[in-house]
Amino acid sequence: MGSLALPGTAVALTRIEPIGDPLKTYPYRGWEDLYRREWTWDATGFTTHSNGCVAGCAWRVYLKNGVPMREEQVAEYPQLPGFPDMNPRGCQKGAVYCSWIKQPDFLKYPLKRVGKRGERKWKRISWDEALAEIADTIIDTTLQRGPGNIYVPKRPFAVISNNAYGRLANLLGGIKPDVSSFVGDLYPGIQTVRVPARTVSTFDDWFTSDLILMWHKNPFAVRIPDAHFLTEARYNGARLVNISVDYNPSSVHADLFVPVRMGTDSHLAAAIVNVLIAGKHYKADYLKEQTDLPFLVRTDNGKFLRESDVRPGGKDDVFLVWDAKAGRAVVAPGSMGSQDKTLRLGAIDSALEGTFTVDGIAVTTVFERLKAEIAPYTPEATQATTGVHPSVVRKLAGWIAEAKALRILDGYNNQKHFDGFQCGRLKILILTLTGHHGTTGSIDTTYEGWRLEGAGAIAQVRGKPGRSVSGLLAEWVWGNHYQRAKEYYDDRLLRDELGFGVDEMEAWRKESEAKGWMPRWQSIKDPVVTINAGVNVFRHSTGYQHLAENFLKRCQLLVVVDYRLNSGAMYADLVLPAATEAEKLDIRETSVTRFIHAFGQPVKPMYERKTDWQICVELTRKIQERARARGVGKVPDPEPGVPGGLPAQGDLQASRGRSRGHRPGAMPGLPVLRTGLSLRQGLFQRQDRDVREVHRLLSPRGEGRASGLRGAVRGPNPLRRVARRQGRPRLQARRAVEGGPDAPRGVRNGAERLLRAADQHDPAALRGRRALEGRAADPARVPGGSLRPRRQAGAGDARARDGQAAPGAAVRADGDPHRVHEQGPVPAMSAITAEARVEIAAQYLWFARAFDYPDREFWEAAASKESPPALALLDQERREAEYMAAFELGGDAPPTPLYEGLCRPREGREGVLEDVLRFYDYFDVRLREKQRDYPDHLVTELEFMALLALREAAAVSDGRDPRAFRRAARDFLARHLGEWVPALVERLEETATAYASLARELMAVIRAHEIFLEREMQGDERCG
Repeated sequence: MGSLALPGTAVALTRIEPIGDPLKTYPYRGWEDLYRREWTWDATGFTTHSNGCVAGCAWRVYLKNGVPMREEQVAEYPQLPGFPDMNPRGCQKGAVYCSWIKQPDFLKYPLKRVGKRGERKWKRISWDEALAEIADTIIDTTLQRGPGNIYVPKRPFAVISNNAYGRLANLLGGIKPDVSSFVGDLYPGIQTVRVPARTVSTFDDWFTSDLILMWHKNPFAVRIPDAHFLTEARYNGARLVNISVDYNPSSVHADLFVPVRMGTDSHLAAAIVNVLIAGKHYKADYLKEQTDLPFLVRTDNGKFLRESDVRPGGKDDVFLVWDAKAGRAVVAPGSMGSQDKTLRLGAIDSALEGTFTVDGIAVTTVFERLKAEIAPYTPEATQATTGVHPSVVRKLAGWIAEAKALRILDGYNNQKHFDGFQCGRLKILILTLTGHHGTTGSIDTTYEGWRLEGAGAIAQVRGKPGRSVSGLLAEWVWGNHYQRAKEYYDDRLLRDELGFGVDEMEAWRKESEAKGWMPRWQSIKDPVVTINAGVNVFRHSTGYQHLAENFLKRCQLLVVVDYRLNSGAMYADLVLPAATEAEKLDIRETSVTRFIHAFGQPVKPMYERKTDWQICVELTRKIQERARARGVGKVPDPEPGVPGGLPAQGDLQASRGRSRGHRPGAMPGLPVLRTGLSLRQGLFQRQDRDVREVHRLLSPRGEGRASGLRGAVRGPNPLRRVARRQGRPRLQARRAVEGGPDAPRGVRNGAERLLRAADQHDPAALRGRRALEGRAADPARVPGGSLRPRRQAGAGDARARDGQAAPGAAVRADGDPHRVHEQGPVPAMSAITAEARVEIAAQYLWFARAFDYPDREFWEAAASKESPPALALLDQERREAEYMAAFELGGDAPPTPLYEGLCRPREGREGVLEDVLRFYDYFDVRLREKQRDYPDHLVTELEFMALLALREAAAVSDGRDPRAFRRAARDFLARHLGEWVPALVERLEETATAYASLARELMAVIRAHEIFLEREMQGDERCG
């Protein structure tokens, strides 16, 4: 069959590839035959979903013809002693992920802006064109304005993807913002008190608490995989309290609902503290030893009493307490300046209350000051602001006093308001007064602050630390927010409420930069080239129009890398399509689960998407290539401590230790990853005894063999976390990360192996076994050069688990070995000629090319014919604009998708895809790898109809029975093209593009073919 090019035409199959004769054993009798293969698949793989979710769950993906069709939870989490079953983990959002990533707004190809910023006018360009433009602009910017004017905000939730952009920024000496600061995901109140604001325990530890405060957190709706630990804690005797401004879904599970008014949580927390102190419901011994509440404070200036205040030569960082036994001030054990690093009081009895005189200096305790400050906030007084009745506050405070293990679940939004700062401090104070820190309680700040030690070393480049900034300060300066704040706030009211105004804020910013307290790059550099990856830089900001207007004045080239055309991308100059979680090879670690989850790349990137790692490596390579072509060498960086400015030759290979040749198709730039890694479950559990294996999995090699990353990973336990329960292992983790006996000499750490597999896009390397022979993998060649893979067993075969083919499957899975029909000549049908079928195939193939992205050669040939279609009379630029407006991005109206499943919402996308793929599979057709697209695209369906016509023509010419192909063509038209093309015509009529008339012509051809087939099928019946 070859390429099935038609004689005298320039068209051929481009989206599908016929494999062999599908009807040697069992002919197609009707569409019911297809449903025998309904619950079969070609391959399975593993992934997790992390688009803004901190939990991470392992999912198994099922594929047909390389297309993800459905997912199910991997219910193979190990049982943890003393805890309820972890299985299964997953939620409804994860269950629809395969459908979600098929949405029409997901990016397919690189796009270049052709209108004004924000005008939403684009054209499709090649990756080489896009990367060359970025590279040239980076080189020009570096030469004209010096290094450091490259801004790289990023937030992909995956180790390799995230560090790829960090490494790119370091190579360029670029500016790296702290993303959490500009999206408001910091906890400043908690950070001020505790320093590590992001310390959390895993979700399963909820089970060990007997009082849980869900404070503006809705875990039964947003933490579905782990919410069962809350209900199981209730079975175990725990109380649940929901503190929220609304009666959210978690309220129905609570023992007490506290409806606090918006923005008054600090008053509620203060009232709770008031009741605890007034009733002496605090642990005095704990406060004396573990807190600064007994520290002495001068009454004259409000500062801590220091050793330097009472003793010549004393230290400023050694503080004093009043020893009630000795009746004098003594040094507090464990002060910052103390040589003896212990908090143990020994014989000291620190006074919590009282006023004293030390060397003529009047002092009191921090606790006395706290009592005076909190005294006005009684439950009765705060009712006016919070709306919470005093009896509710006292009941809640009583439960807190009784609790043996208290946990506060702090939601994301608490800290994003002025009230959140003080509220965070008071929540810590509640835990402190009752002694619920570490062994008996904690505050969970809904964050993934703990990282795999060594993972960040992937981004490090020897001698090139890059420029780190606060994202908030960067936006404040580049977005001219000082001016907006001056216009927005009532300065007098602001001063009355806070004691300072906008002018003071700006003055403090400048002072902090001048004195080195905060980075100053945002004040001396500009985001001339901004590569925005995985975060919508304008959406999260209040007054985003103001930010965009001023930011874009400084930005010459805005590049957005994402898998969706989000609202921030409207302002971009270039948009690059990134692979989704299902299309990348990566790992995901979070603080809130005991497991590391893997993106096993079950799906090869669709369309022209690339992984984030690929994009960064290819861009770096392009910068080097363009710099060499322009005669540009290494550009020195004048700023101290930030050498470099353009990646020199060899920087791509730095992480491998030396410049050297690469395997064809391999992507240089990162350490490669251990191929012996076993991925049978899609997750790794961590245990102390296996922690060194996980360490080797992610750590780069040392100096001398790699990239100068010596010292980046230290200590025997790179995955340790703060223990929440003394005497109980906090980060138990076992499993699954073996090196494998096939590790090449000199490659001894897992990070290198994983990243090599990522470079090669080889999920089989990650799984540690050969690629599955089947349609979802590259077909194994057999003697004679045949590319036809062996049929795979389906889900119903017990031997076919995880995509493994059942041995000896010689008969088609949908075939009946007792009803094999020999296909011989049918005299009654031999009179039917093949020419009509070839002509039908030619028409379908012509329309397939016409509805594909405009090809200049095809349309120039069409223009030379008699009565050419309207599109043929347009120039190429106009044709491309018409195509983009009609099918890709739309204009003032949404685009018309060229996918059947998107035009038939009642049937559902997955059902349409399933049915289409059954047709393709039955007739031994697979989707071509070169043009990765979904099988319900109009072009693909038209090519399939052409293939059926050609195979029918071949059967007629060879004297074989052509009726199976005729039946299939009739059924495919009835079930697919004939059903949805009318809707396509109707929608295209509204676009006022030249494609509307083209669709009407296609509909006429389909209707004519249906009539032709119906007449011939009647003839078949008469002939018997």
